[in-house]
Amino acid sequence: MMPLLDQARNGDPDALAAMLEQYRPLLWKNIRRAYRPGLVDAEDLLQEASLCFVKLVRDFRPDAGIAFGYYVKTKLGWHCHNYVRDQRVRMGRLTPLENLSAEPEDRHDPDHAVTTATIRDALASLTSRQREVMIRSHFFGQSAESIARSMGIRVRAVHALKRRAQDQLAALRTI
Repeated sequence: MMPLLDQARNGDPDALAAMLEQYRPLLWKNIRRAYRPGLVDAEDLLQEASLCFVKLVRDFRPDAGIAFGYYVKTKLGWHCHNYVRDQRVRMGRLTPLENLSAEPEDRHDPDHAVTTATIRDALASLTSRQREVMIRSHFFGQSAESIARSMGIRVRAVHALKRRAQDQLAALRTI
């Protein structure tokens, strides 16, 4: 294990991928413990746990006298827990869907009107992070970069959340 760890710490992407694959059951165990339906998306949590694992490999110090497995298990568990807690706090800052205004006056073609209730129901079907990305992007016109900065995630994650939300909303439209 140590040669593989040393290779991964020295920047070998194949060694890092092998370690990530070897520790995948531990990642899933922590994800299952921290997962809260409707609060976080399991794919987002897996991405966050994988990113944390890569950072833990980089930051591990063998001379500290702690076994790598114990180090990863402890740090990863707390990271997943804190991530879900932060999402719960962030979700609390959003305006509840029930508090959105009543039906607006429709000044357009009534055959193509979208009601506030329809939008509210569609947004309620998304995870909190997907909903936040869609609201910031479509209602406030924020760029992916500014959304990523304010949410503390990568730009690629913003694009992935937006794509998944759009796919989910498109599936609702066909029902």
